[in-house]
Amino acid sequence: MNRQSVYLYSILILFSLIIIVPIYTTIIGGFKSIGELRVNILGLPESWIFDNYFDILLRTYTQYIFGHTVQIHPYSRICNYFEFGHTVQIHPYRRQQTN
Repeated sequence: MNRQSVYLYSILILFSLIIIVPIYTTIIGGFKSIGELRVNILGLPESWIFDNYFDILLRTYTQYIFGHTVQIHPYSRICNYFEFGHTVQIHPYRRQQTN
């Protein structure tokens, strides 16, 4: 492996860790109590607390937001079709069939 590849892979690994570690800590941290989260940030929880996620999913406010998303989505798809529909139907990279 040449020197340029080592630098490239090092940078790619660094950037992937910058992306993956916060996602990991967010998901795993949701299963921990506040005290355990303060002491052990990166480790797995000693006791898995599923109530944190159930509380978020079963709150009225979350259901309210999800309901609005379901209501707005079809209208946004229709607007996108009429706004960008003409560009979707044109295929500039498709070869024309010749007879």
